[in-house]
Amino acid sequence: MFVVSLFEDQPLLVDASGPKVIKSNLPSAPKRNQYDEDEPISDKQAAQDAKQTYNSISLYGEREHILAGTNKGWLNIIEVSTRTTIYSTKICTGVVIYLRLTGSGEMW
Repeated sequence: MFVVSLFEDQPLLVDASGPKVIKSNLPSAPKRNQYDEDEPISDKQAAQDAKQTYNSISLYGEREHILAGTNKGWLNIIEVSTRTTIYSTKICTGVVIYLRLTGSGEMW
């Protein structure tokens, strides 16, 4: 199992463990926090979220989660089993170009 993020293309989770290769699209829009969910997302915000692409992406730990940095400075954590974004935080104002994990996957 591995992740692929090609320049300006939808990121994919690829499972080549069986006889047939399975490719699944991954979301790139950040998950809004509970306060943001109380108010509807504006059309402008939805359009900006749709333009986000991943510049760095990595399977994390026991391949249960994917860490992904976007071109808008967001770090998204995606659950592999459901392929949904479970947590997002804005870590910088620019592009996230590099994610580094320890060999054990416990620190990043």
